[in-house]
Formats: sequence, structure tokens, C-alpha cells
Amino acid sequence: MYYLDDHSLGYDQIRWSSSPGSRLVLDSIYRHAHLPLVNPQHSDVIPFYEDYHFGRYETKRYSLAIPFSIEDLQMSHAFRAVDAAMREASFSPKIAWDVMDARQARLHATICGRVNADEVKELLLRTEDHLLRTGSIRFRLAGPLVGEKNTGRIYFPVYPENREGNPIQTLQMTLGKQITDVYLLGYYNFRDHLAASEAAELSSILAKFRDVTILEGAISGLVAFETQDDLVLSGCEIGRSTNFSQS
Repeated sequence: MYYLDDHSLGYDQIRWSSSPGSRLVLDSIYRHAHLPLVNPQHSDVIPFYEDYHFGRYETKRYSLAIPFSIEDLQMSHAFRAVDAAMREASFSPKIAWDVMDARQARLHATICGRVNADEVKELLLRTEDHLLRTGSIRFRLAGPLVGEKNTGRIYFPVYPENREGNPIQTLQMTLGKQITDVYLLGYYNFRDHLAASEAAELSSILAKFRDVTILEGAISGLVAFETQDDLVLSGCEIGRSTNFSQS
């Protein structure tokens, strides 16, 4: 199976890189959207920003995403190696392990963000029809990544199969939604900035596992989420394509 690479996707453009002696500083996006949810007492929390109020917003938001099973991740030797490295690292106490545990039933990589509530059902039906016609989209989940935007979260990037192009983008076009080239499973969240030595250690872990395959699977459908925060702690799954399965 031939998957798209970093030349075809946007991961190199967003990837954080550490320079000698530099800290990992939680950026403003993270400090208003995520930090209030994982460490609300932190002095650098941005409590109010646009419609965010301590990491939550009044109006519910809806999205379509690839769901991931914590059981599938834990069966992966590569995932277990990454997780062990994170747990054994000097910065491990700064990871919000409790929040990560609370999110295990909601693990996902967003494909269509901020869809309208009244179009969710129709989009799921169109997703089902499209994937029945074109076949499930194979993908590989790669090693951990930290972005230069929303810095403070550690993701696992999704690399779709190459069908002489990007089949996720073809699906997005079919649904009439924004075309994107980054699909991220958010997993770890930091509760604080990292000191220079901690940032260097994190950078080493990211480099070590960057090219590993965490798991391979197939997108046979999408799930819809309703939430009032960006970690879906206040949200839930409200629907999925009826032909959904993952292998």
C-alpha cells in the first residue's frame, strides 16, 4: 500500500522544531482553548477570547471525523513504545493524564470542522454513499507530532493512501466542505510550558518515532460530534455512517 507523504500533505509546514536552549511555550491558541480545560489555575490561561469562556463556548459546534479506538492503539507495539517514552520522560508530570483518560472514548481526527447542525444527517448519508462507491480509504497513523500552532498538544498524523491524489480531499469535495491537507489525532496535552531541557527531550522523542507506523486502518465511514469545547470533553457522538467499520 502506497500512502501519501509529507510532500503531498501539510505536516512539514506545521511541525514544531526545537532549537538548542529554547523552551516549548504554550501558544495563545492553546492557552485560550485547551489550557483552561487541562489546568484552569495556570497563570497563563486566557480566560476569555472571542466566544471562548475558560475553554468552552456557548453555541454547540458540530464536526465529522475519523474515530479511533483506544483498544486498537494499545494493541500497537509502536504506540506502546511512544506512550512508554512519554510516561518515562522528565516532562511526564506536565502531561494531563487525567484529561487524556477522559477522552479515550472520543478519540478522532477531524475531516470536516464546524458543520451546521441541520446538515449532519445529510453529510453522513453522502459520506456513506461516496465510500460505498469508491471503497474504504486506507491510511497509516504515524508517529507523534507537535505543531507550531496550538503548541501544547501532541498529535498522531493520518496519512491516507495515494489514489493518484488525496482521497480524503475527494471526500471533502463531495461533501462540499473545506479542502484540507492535515488530519490529526490529538492525544497528549501539556499542563505547563516545558523548560529547555524538557523541550530538548521531547524533540528527541518526536524525532525517534516520527517515521514509525502506529497503526494502519480504513475509513469506511465518519462519525459526527457535538461539543462545546475543543477537546470534546463536554460533547458526544451524535451519529455515524451506517456502513461504518474499521479494520
